[in-house]
Amino acid sequence: MEEAEVLCDRLAIMDHGRILESGTVKELVGRHFKERAVRFDTIDGLGDERLRAIEGVASMLHENGEVVLYTRDVPATIGGVLAAAEDVQSEPENLTIRRPTLEDVFLALTGRALRD
Repeated sequence: MEEAEVLCDRLAIMDHGRILESGTVKELVGRHFKERAVRFDTIDGLGDERLRAIEGVASMLHENGEVVLYTRDVPATIGGVLAAAEDVQSEPENLTIRRPTLEDVFLALTGRALRD
């Protein structure tokens, strides 16, 4: 997916032989996400309900042992994650912030990660 983002002017997202959407990377990402992704390793004892209630969180998902929170208010969300982690006497590990990618669009459209 990273190569497609760099090399392609236009592309189509397909699943099971069916084109789900097409356009430029910017168009595809813009149609599905207005937020940034805040990622961190799953924290034992910190439930989804608490994470979804953090200020700014529009949606969330679990992916390969990580929590991904999509937010329009990164500072408020980071503060909320730190406070929630502190409540369970932990710290978020591998905390990163990034813009949504083409892979996020694929996951949103198909409901599953890329297959080899």
